[in-house]
Amino acid sequence: CTSKLKIQKQPTFEFSEYSIVSNLYWGIEAIDAATRAKGEEERTSRLQNSEKMLQVPASLHEQGFTSGIPNEYLICCSYFYLSVVRKLQRDDWQAALHFLQTLLVSPRLVRDEFAPELCQSIMHMYIRHKRQQIPGSRLSKSATVIDLDEDQANEIMGWMAKEYKAWLLYYQIMSNGEHDTKHLASIGNAVPDDKSKYIM
Repeated sequence: CTSKLKIQKQPTFEFSEYSIVSNLYWGIEAIDAATRAKGEEERTSRLQNSEKMLQVPASLHEQGFTSGIPNEYLICCSYFYLSVVRKLQRDDWQAALHFLQTLLVSPRLVRDEFAPELCQSIMHMYIRHKRQQIPGSRLSKSATVIDLDEDQANEIMGWMAKEYKAWLLYYQIMSNGEHDTKHLASIGNAVPDDKSKYIM
């Protein structure tokens, strides 16, 4: 990620855009520094700083560019590393939510650049689950993830991320005892109905 965060030469210099890219760069660097910290207090402080910095580019609108870099790329990087921060903070639940958000922003980037082996493993698991759930599905005709073309794989990753994220949020609310009917309904609407053309 950091190797691609080169600010493009532009006729005018936008400090706010430079600040966004800078926050992403130093947010990633702070994670590395946290893993090398000698004491728990320093580690905790560096991870908290990293999280604050990564939240800046994560809040960008997906469309457009910042300092010549596609916002989609900046947001995807941000959520991926926010997931790493939460994993290092031993918050597996939030780490999973951030990772799923990364997939929702750009399944292609995650699959090709950030975590190809993890994505392949998750895809195998998801497809196996859908085969058992829907015996007559098209997925049952595919022997492996390799049989899917790039568009199919990206679409399935998007559906999977949407479905898993909705379920994670649902169980989080239920486990906290917050039975907000409107919120639960909105989460329920986000869960795919298994009618994707690649699943049915």
